[in-house]
Amino acid sequence: MSCAEIFVFRADLSEFESCSSVRRKKAVSEIARNFVTGHVAHVTGISTSEIKYLFNSHGKPYIEGNPLYFNVSHCGSVVAAAFCTEQIGVDIEFVRDYSDAVVRRYFTDDEKSYMCGSTGAEQSCERFFEIWTAKEAFLKFCGVGISGGFDFSTASEIGLRDCLSSTKLGSSNIIHHNGNIKVKSNDVFVKNIYYTDDEIVKYCMSVCGKGIESIIVH
Repeated sequence: MSCAEIFVFRADLSEFESCSSVRRKKAVSEIARNFVTGHVAHVTGISTSEIKYLFNSHGKPYIEGNPLYFNVSHCGSVVAAAFCTEQIGVDIEFVRDYSDAVVRRYFTDDEKSYMCGSTGAEQSCERFFEIWTAKEAFLKFCGVGISGGFDFSTASEIGLRDCLSSTKLGSSNIIHHNGNIKVKSNDVFVKNIYYTDDEIVKYCMSVCGKGIESIIVH
């Protein structure tokens, strides 16, 4: 059993205000990478100059020797960085309008039924991103990205599933909640995060890990 640490923060992009969206996105990636390097060095005692990043066959980054597993996701300037002594996956998304085409193409029948049970546009958006981030986090946890396929359901007609099962990737239990809790092995959790700028902006995050005993969100 292990503990997963999740850091959620807004990257400082003040010096990139006049840059293109592509440059700003690259800057967020660089800030996230520097954060990962610094945290891994802090936890493991390895010098930042000795930390070497490698990539698996699907492009998922990891640190040579795997002194600490990590995964990163960012949406706009908001970064989610997950760390664990076991493999881990994370995805964070801004809760916004979504495309019905994505639902038709990538969601299972159970997930579509769960979406149809929404009581309004706001809940429908929330349910969409509960499902989408859970799918992404599971695929990133498995280290395959979207190439792993979406042949698993995160929801039933009446609620969110207790177990994810993919013919390609195996199974993982799933829970959804809004805070730090003790969890069982192979859990995925969804946490709604609120930031206040000029308006309240809502983000949905899923983290998937194996053998996690507890999750701490910073």
